[in-house]
Amino acid sequence: MHEGTSVQFIALNRGKRSVAVDLKTPEGRDLLLALVRTADVFVESFRPGVLARLGLAPELLSAENPRLVILSLSGYGQDGPYSHRAGHDLNYAALGGALATCGLPGGPPAPVGFQVADIGGALFGAISVLGALVARHTTGLGRALDVCLADAAVAFNALSLPSALAGQKTPRGLGLLDGQRPGYSVYEAADGRFLAVAPLEPKFWVALCDACERPDWKGRLHADPEKIRAELRALFATRTRDEWVARLAGVDACVEPVLELDELDGHPLHTARERFFSLVQGKGTVRQAFTPVGRSAVRPAPALGEHTDELRRELGLPGAQGSAPL
Repeated sequence: MHEGTSVQFIALNRGKRSVAVDLKTPEGRDLLLALVRTADVFVESFRPGVLARLGLAPELLSAENPRLVILSLSGYGQDGPYSHRAGHDLNYAALGGALATCGLPGGPPAPVGFQVADIGGALFGAISVLGALVARHTTGLGRALDVCLADAAVAFNALSLPSALAGQKTPRGLGLLDGQRPGYSVYEAADGRFLAVAPLEPKFWVALCDACERPDWKGRLHADPEKIRAELRALFATRTRDEWVARLAGVDACVEPVLELDELDGHPLHTARERFFSLVQGKGTVRQAFTPVGRSAVRPAPALGEHTDELRRELGLPGAQGSAPL
């Protein structure tokens, strides 16, 4: 928490304005429609059918503003037998096949450490909105978009799914990029920290063998994988993670340290690319990470309904009454 506000809330909502609207009231509905008439994009993540029950179906919004791009982002899509089911990222990843590919051979599926379907669905939503905005230059019209989080989980299996569809089922953990091949895996160092070792291509593997003074490994990566993996495990356990980083600096072998989250801010890569910054929030500052698409200054995260009056004035609507929901 930062001054009573969740730091996750601050990270997700910095730079935005907040308007609190009760869509079940005539006043709230009027405010939303006034915003729609001036907007380029309308994003909603209700369950399918909720907007229609509120009298705000996509066709009504399009009638108010034919140029409007409407993105409906939902767990299981706007149609189909699952459209009204509740779900979380773990469920979407399970039904989208992403969860089945994670885990050790012979073991259960292992949830990934971030929200692959939620974040992936948001990114696909953003891409589809941008495409619709480009198309609008030609047609003059917006469109309604249906982006499903479970679909996003399917799409992330871009390499393993084609093989499965062709009839080649690879057991969990035994695919080329699942982490159990000796040339694409994680190894523990002497201090209990880890290295990501990924010399997939022959030239990178040869460079690693030379740097480790093990020329006998050069022709054995695929011929004797289990023994090579055991020897790599024993080798990397002889030095600390950072000692290996120093030893392999400048070696083109695709070996990098596994950074914990609290090590990111201050790492030379992220420092050079100015990934982190201090956001002024309230009376203090909160350390934040920029998105990959820019490093521009941003406003602090808003309080709920903080800009309701401001937006009403901008839209020329009467009756600004404080920040309470309308």
